[in-house]
Amino acid sequence: MKTGYFGGNATALLEKLNNLKADIAAIQNGHGPTEDELATAPILTHWSFTSRPQICLQGFGIDHPLLGTTQIVTSGLFAIDPSAGWARTYSRFYRLALPGIPVGGRS
Repeated sequence: MKTGYFGGNATALLEKLNNLKADIAAIQNGHGPTEDELATAPILTHWSFTSRPQICLQGFGIDHPLLGTTQIVTSGLFAIDPSAGWARTYSRFYRLALPGIPVGGRS
């Protein structure tokens, strides 16, 4: 039986995890995403927290490289700084625009 990996084959998984590891290390050392990284990141507007087997975000994605411009649920959330306007999921950075209405309608 061939082993399956979340996110594709083992090489692709390792590349994504190495990218995530580097991003988390930079965040831990006080360095969020660069201006260039954010300039090419898709925008997530009307975003709010939701969950899958792990915490993720949902909202209206703009210029997502795979999904285009549509309502989305992100991959697992690894880091977020709403005041700086970004989130890092398993797959990529997102630029955070307007937050959505929290679940239950309370802020």
